[in-house]
Amino acid sequence: MNELLSMLQNKPKKSHNDEVRDAYREVFGSERGQEVLAHMLVELGYFNEIVSTPQDTTLMNYARRLLKIMGILQPSNIPLLVNELMRLPYAEKPKEIKK
Repeated sequence: MNELLSMLQNKPKKSHNDEVRDAYREVFGSERGQEVLAHMLVELGYFNEIVSTPQDTTLMNYARRLLKIMGILQPSNIPLLVNELMRLPYAEKPKEIKK
């Protein structure tokens, strides 16, 4: 029992960044939290194809920052992200508008 207590007391403390990441992931990890995160990303213009104003760029950059804070946007995740993107259904081509 003393060994276990000693191990717990000597457990290295997490860095501030790790604590923040874990807090964000806890908040957005639930089903409801993911709905809120999705809403935030839409509102911040993360899924917009074209960003046209400096304000829109700032908002999109903040969306990216949120994902980076959560440890999602990082180079080691690129293969996982691409794999998941390729698994998504694609939208049908929009019908051409006849003149």
